[in-house]
Amino acid sequence: MLKTFLAGCLVMTGLIMGVPTALAQTSTTIMAQATPAANISQGELQQFANAFKQIVAIDNEAKQEVFKLVQASGMQVERIVEIDRSRREPNFKLSTPVSNQEKQTFEQLMAQVEAIDKSARTRMDQAIVAQKMEPKRFGEILGILQKDENLQKRVEDLLKKS
Repeated sequence: MLKTFLAGCLVMTGLIMGVPTALAQTSTTIMAQATPAANISQGELQQFANAFKQIVAIDNEAKQEVFKLVQASGMQVERIVEIDRSRREPNFKLSTPVSNQEKQTFEQLMAQVEAIDKSARTRMDQAIVAQKMEPKRFGEILGILQKDENLQKRVEDLLKKS
C-alpha cells in the first residue's frame, strides 16, 4: 500500500484528468529540501503514519467521486484524456474535432473535478494538522520516505498496527 501510494505521490485526480494538484507540486518542492531520516522521531513518524492513513482514505474517496462524475458525464475516459491532452499540448492532433456538446461537458466536468481536488487537498491538510503536524513537515517526511526503504518499513509497520 505504501509503495503504491508513494509512487503516485498524491496526484489523485490528476491521474484521471491530467490536472496537477497543488499538493503534488508542493510535495515535489518540499522533497528537494528533505532532511535525513535520522531527524525523524518515532513520535513524529507515528503522527505521519496516522495522517498518511487518513490521506489515503481521502484520496480514494476523491478518486471515486471523479470516477462517478466521468461515468455520469456520458463521455469516454479516453476522449476526456484526449481533449485534455489537446489543451495542454498545442501540437497534439485529436482523433476527431471536439463538438460543442463535448466541449461543454468537458468544461463542466473539469470544473467539478477541480472542486473535488480542492476539497480533497483541504481535507488532507486538515488531516495532517489534526495529527499535530505541519503540512510542510509531512511533505518533507514523504520525500524522505520515497528514498529510504528502512523508513518505509517503519511506516508500514506503524500502519499495520493502527
